[in-house]
This record gives sequence, structure tokens and C-alpha cells, in this order.
Amino acid sequence: MKRYLFITLGDTEPKIVGPFETEEERSKAARRHKGLNGDDDGIFPLNIHEDGKVESYSYCGAFFEVEE
Repeated sequence: MKRYLFITLGDTEPKIVGPFETEEERSKAARRHKGLNGDDDGIFPLNIHEDGKVESYSYCGAFFEVEE
């Protein structure tokens, strides 16, 4: 599986960041983006499986409150 971040800059302009080797790397990148850019952008995990299946979901608000 390949792991990416799907970011909507200003909630309008799509951007894909990655791939990331691990969930932890992706989580750190998501939190770093949120810390640098605030609440203006949408940040979503995006997975592409070996069979081509694509899945995405929302981070819960508490995800961004965790300090690393």
C-alpha cells in the first residue's frame, strides 16, 4: 500500500503529498502541515492499495492535538 496526504489548500486547491513509508511519517507530515498552515487547509489520509483500490478518510480533531 502507498500512503499519501490529500490536502485541499484553502479547501479549494487539491494537492497530493507523498508517498510516505509509514503511517507515523504520514501522521507527522499531517501535523506539521496543520501546525504551519493552521485550519485553512483540509488534510486527509489517502491510501492506494496494490490492487488499485483507493481509500481516504478524515482525521478526527483530536488527532491534531497530539504533540510529537
